[in-house]
Amino acid sequence: MEKPPYTPNKLFRDARVRLFGTREALAEAANQHLAAAFLITANDIGKIERGVVSHPRAPRRAALRKVLEVATDAEIGLFDTHARDLADAARCDSDGKDADIDRRTLLRGSVMGASLGLGSSSFRQELARPAEHQEGPRSSLPEAVRIAVLAADTPAAERDVAGILEVQKAVTEIHEAYQRAQYNEAAALVPALMSAASSLAAKARHDDRHLVDTTVASAHLAVSKLTLKFGDAELAWIAADRARACVVEANSFAPLQVALVSIGCALLSMPGRGQDAASLVERGLSKVTPPGRRGPREISALGALNLLAAVIAARLDDRPKARAHIRVARELAVDLGGDRNELWTAFGPTNVLIHQIGIAARHEPERAIALGEKLDTTRLHVALASRRSQVHLDLASAFGRQLGGDASAVLHLLEAEQLAPQLLRVHPPARSLIINLLARERRAATPGLRALAIRAGVAA
Repeated sequence: MEKPPYTPNKLFRDARVRLFGTREALAEAANQHLAAAFLITANDIGKIERGVVSHPRAPRRAALRKVLEVATDAEIGLFDTHARDLADAARCDSDGKDADIDRRTLLRGSVMGASLGLGSSSFRQELARPAEHQEGPRSSLPEAVRIAVLAADTPAAERDVAGILEVQKAVTEIHEAYQRAQYNEAAALVPALMSAASSLAAKARHDDRHLVDTTVASAHLAVSKLTLKFGDAELAWIAADRARACVVEANSFAPLQVALVSIGCALLSMPGRGQDAASLVERGLSKVTPPGRRGPREISALGALNLLAAVIAARLDDRPKARAHIRVARELAVDLGGDRNELWTAFGPTNVLIHQIGIAARHEPERAIALGEKLDTTRLHVALASRRSQVHLDLASAFGRQLGGDASAVLHLLEAEQLAPQLLRVHPPARSLIINLLARERRAATPGLRALAIRAGVAA
């Protein structure tokens, strides 16, 4: 088989020769700024110079910029040449080996992200900057949020330490803001919450440990959901894995399953990670609370995990498995007795139907539309604007896949905007859908599309 045509990176090689001479010397210098999971070798340097790797992982790029004394990736010829999956709004790595290291490290899990080198200033600074050369809508996550999440193991000053009740109140506030689709307001809460949660975890007494761990885990889960909504799957993964580590310490099974849901959602939003998400969720489903010992929290957590398993199976084109997981989720919703919001999952019969619509929208738009006609979102709690608006996004996507369906797609986008005014400005998949509709715009048929696109910030 003919090898792909790689373009040598002369800028990078010239900088290496000028400042370090050998590849080994450059690797050694860069490793002074890298955590163990991201160490770089002379062979890795060679791959970059030959053009085999054009866009190393974020921590490696940050370290290389520092030691090669440049401010941007472009100055040393590092460009992301891979197309992005706009529907998942995620960043990917062009070096498969790096991605494998990252996956193993995160799935193995480390308490508060220590094995990821989250205390590394270069790692924080790199992920705090906007993605470079990214096609389609970028994440609009505020920089202060990114820095706060990556520095979440930095406790607050002694005078600022909050008690458990204060942190619990803050956790409730951010979850509620997220579910009301007040994403900017939720984002504004993140820096103080991360600092307070870290301080609480550091100073907890032994007899408070379980309550503290579950509270801190819930804080990280709220942040994971929020960062994923903004389109930053990588950061969402980190936050969700921190939550997982906390609930493992607390030996809390239902919260652990909810943490696995968030990790799985983050993985599914990354190109090429669908099978990783499937493996993770299947492992989570292999050990469940016996039916006789399940309360509302356990039922809701297991139901949420089955719904995600259905979404993943559908994404991997395993429709029989997707239907099987939906059946299990539907049975669990019946056991629950109605729509609830245990562990902030919003699980219940209505949410099962919402997921069925989302699954069908990708490959069976007619079925999604038919299911949408059966949906009664008034059964959901009045504050669940985020969940209601997602239905309209899915139906807009379904109509957008039908011949002559663009007008109905725009109507559903307008409904989503009315329910969640911030959604179309922050959520990359929603913005991508608008861009696709604009590309084939017929103003007579879709008179509200252009104004909607302007409000969403995707058209001048």
